[in-house]
Amino acid sequence: MCRETLRKQLVEYYNEGMSVDQICSEYGVPKSTFYRWIRKSRSEAPKISSDDVNIIITKINELEEEVMTYKKILQLLRHQQAGA
Repeated sequence: MCRETLRKQLVEYYNEGMSVDQICSEYGVPKSTFYRWIRKSRSEAPKISSDDVNIIITKINELEEEVMTYKKILQLLRHQQAGA
């Protein structure tokens, strides 16, 4: 595993609730280094605005409507085939 992958994995363990002490002792990482990784990962995290969230919700709703339309079409086709 490359260093960058390991760094990201350890920060993910921290984000999932593993303690800094446990991670540092288990993987032999100095606390100061690990805290730097955490700060760096936060600055790298994508920023999502409320406008972005609204766009995503709108798109999800559109896709759900589209799926329902396809299900109705499929149901009609099956009904026609059963009657034929």
